[in-house]
Amino acid sequence: MNKSNESIKVEGSMYNSIVATTLFVALFWTIVTLLSWLIRNVLVSVT
Repeated sequence: MNKSNESIKVEGSMYNSIVATTLFVALFWTIVTLLSWLIRNVLVSVT
């Protein structure tokens, strides 16, 4: 009983880390895209 509990816990933490990594990457790319879009707009308006 205890052994199966431990394996479930490990799987859960692995799943959580995968989800956290995915969310972080998605957030990172969203910020990068927004920043590049903003910079492009500023450069276009300045020139």
